[in-house]
Order: sequence, then structure tokens, then C-alpha cells
Amino acid sequence: MSLNNLKDIVKVPFTTNPVFEKFDGPLEFKHDLEMKVQRENEFKELGKKIWFESDLIKEKNYVNKVTSKIKRKMQSETSISEYASYDSIVDWGLNHSNDLVIMHKGKVEACFVACASSWNPGDKMGKTLEELHEPVADSEALRKASEGIWRAMTSGQMFHRYTWGISPLGIYSNHPHWPKPDFNSLTELYFRIEHERTITVDEDTAAFLIEVDVYPLQQLFHLHDEPGGGHNTYRKLIRDSVYSMSDAVLDYKNLKKVKRLLKKSEMVGKYNNANVL
Repeated sequence: MSLNNLKDIVKVPFTTNPVFEKFDGPLEFKHDLEMKVQRENEFKELGKKIWFESDLIKEKNYVNKVTSKIKRKMQSETSISEYASYDSIVDWGLNHSNDLVIMHKGKVEACFVACASSWNPGDKMGKTLEELHEPVADSEALRKASEGIWRAMTSGQMFHRYTWGISPLGIYSNHPHWPKPDFNSLTELYFRIEHERTITVDEDTAAFLIEVDVYPLQQLFHLHDEPGGGHNTYRKLIRDSVYSMSDAVLDYKNLKKVKRLLKKSEMVGKYNNANVL
């Protein structure tokens, strides 16, 4: 995932409103050995807390149907001739860099989510989109849009969106099983980006592909939103977005302490600049 488009991901003011846009590709997947190792460890340590697969998904062979859809799309975009097929959700999860959630008639029927961001995938069987988004702070507009999102997901067109967060955990998984260490500096934090893409399987079935990237927060702070170091730094972009969040969103995203540290850092910076002058 390129960091050049961070200003398209981090919005000011911050909003939880639905921002799915048409995805025209290309449909690419990263090959990351560290990701594979962490996914295997997540499966070994957490088991059914990260995956499930209903009888319907097994009987209709929907995991294989998802991979067939992906293969056809990739073949239409590139000269690729081979793409692995997967017959079970676990087979997918242990051999793919993307997490996968399959929904049928508006309800979750299967998932393998090894890179969860502070939620428990294992208890989401049978949930609708509205129910999935119930815990999200300030999510009324998102929940109201659930039926429209589902119609779009089964329309044959791919859609995508980005979400982001800041965490003291530098690994791909932020499953609630893993305790988050305390922190006292912005240098101890990591910036997480989730890229969600939808793909239609049939008129009643669709899937989410979820790709996660993790970067040291300080690495982003020194980048700019225009080539050549012009305009604003990503530090300012992230700061302004965090400052624009409601208390409910700050609580939900565990960013209240991050906000305090950003303000403290800003005050220290102003003090140092004043003394230099």
C-alpha cells in the first residue's frame, strides 16, 4: 500500500460516515513472509476466535467461488495464468495476505480475520452489516446505509474504503486477546491502515477482502502530502484529524492519550522554537 495517498485516507474533519467508492483495480495482493508467520501464529494461538465457516459456505463451496472470481478479474487485468484455489476458509486464511469475510443474504457466514483491529471476529456469525457496525462510535449514518452497502456489494461492481488507527502494538493483529502495552511517547506508536475491498460472488453473496499495513507513526510524521516536501506534513494531517474527533470516537479508537501526547508534543515544539529565536 502506498503512503502517497494518505491524505485520501485520513480525513479532516474525521467521520465514520460510509465512504465506499468504486474500485477499478488493479486487484493486487502483497507477498509478505512476516505477514504469513503472524497469520499462522494467530491461528495457532486464537483458533476459533478469528475464524468460522457455516455449513452453507461449505456446501456451496463459496470460498472456492470467491477465489474463482478473483482469478477471473486478475486474468482480465494482467497476463497472470495461475492463481491458487482455496476450498475452505482456513485454507484461504493460512495462505493469503488478505483477511476474508463472506456474507450471504446480508449475513456473515464465514470469515478468517487474522489482523483484526480491536474486535473479535469469532463471534460475528450471522451478523448483518448494521449489527457489525453497532459498536462503532458515531455510526448512525453508517448503520443506516447498511442496506445500500449490501446492494452495492452484490451489484457486480467492486467497491473499497480505507480505515485507520493508531496503536502501541506493532504487529498486524490488534485482536482484543492481545494486551496493548502502555506508552508515554508518540515514538512508541504505530499507524494502521485497513483497505477493505468488496467482490460480488452471486446475487445473494459477496465478500470483503481486508488488507492491513502497519507503519511506525514517526515514519509518517516526516512525510509530506505533496512530492518534494511541499505543503503540509502527514503529522499535521493526522493531528488535525485526531483533534476533530468526538469524545465518543476518541474512546472507541483508543486515541484519548494519543491526543494528549500530540498536544504535549506541539507545546514542546513551540517552546523550543521560541527559545531558538
